[in-house]
Amino acid sequence: MKYFCSILLFIIFSCNNKEEKFTQPKILEKNSEFDLVKLTFNEDIKTLISKSVDSARSDFKGDNDSKKAKSSFYDKEKIMFLNKKRHHFETLEKDSISHFFGLHTSVIKFETDSIYSLKACWSSAKVFDKSKLDSALHEMYITYGKTNWMKNYQSELGLQEVVYAHTDEDGKVTHEIKHKEFDIDYEAYLYEYDISSSEYYQQWNLDDRIVQINISKGTESIIELTSGKYVRKPYYKVEFLSVLMSEFDLMKNLLIQESTKNNYPMRIVKSYYIRELDFYLNFNKYYISENADGVKIYDFNK
Repeated sequence: MKYFCSILLFIIFSCNNKEEKFTQPKILEKNSEFDLVKLTFNEDIKTLISKSVDSARSDFKGDNDSKKAKSSFYDKEKIMFLNKKRHHFETLEKDSISHFFGLHTSVIKFETDSIYSLKACWSSAKVFDKSKLDSALHEMYITYGKTNWMKNYQSELGLQEVVYAHTDEDGKVTHEIKHKEFDIDYEAYLYEYDISSSEYYQQWNLDDRIVQINISKGTESIIELTSGKYVRKPYYKVEFLSVLMSEFDLMKNLLIQESTKNNYPMRIVKSYYIRELDFYLNFNKYYISENADGVKIYDFNK
């Protein structure tokens, strides 16, 4: 009997200590904890936002062909709009409606095509604890690996120039330059957001999507409980954007096409911003030279 009771207690103890398996919510509500990292892009958007859509901030008609998104910022440069209908949805502000890598958010924004297939999702978190942000960045590196920037510069970051001196039989010295690989802590570059003079961002191009984070600094006025006075408390705003790769490729190909036709680095107007798709900002990447008439020549297929 004692043996049976011991087994029973062990089973009960094991069950109580077993972690509950997370189930992605099908409907967004307060404390629903929707995991933006586990977004599949196959979610039923109408069901998902059925209890939380902010109709005042959602555009059910799509506005990519309209000019209302055009601002004074864009008036100065050549811009383009996606020539396909898109719907935009925003949730009401609800505590812990979602999270990414442990950072909680209160609002989510979605973009779909004309038949409500999900194309993009983004949200932002306000983080007061730097160690919590660093922990989230560590998880991002574990999950996604090297960022685009790290991959683009890994030949420079991970190689060291070594000069070897050789002396032949006649005593003549020759020098041979070789590049030797050395260990480098790529993850450390993720934590440079504090030394960045402008808004810090990183991007990962994955098989099925692109993921981009933006980190900026801000301050918030709060009432100190002990003194009752207003104090300024610094925080980090962390934006998390996930875009279906087919949508990213569609935008990029259109930008290449229009920029080539106009011989000018174009910008695309969207509800979200992807730095890689701002050809105007990255014009040095595409600029080749000037012709005899002073006309700039670009190659936008780089």
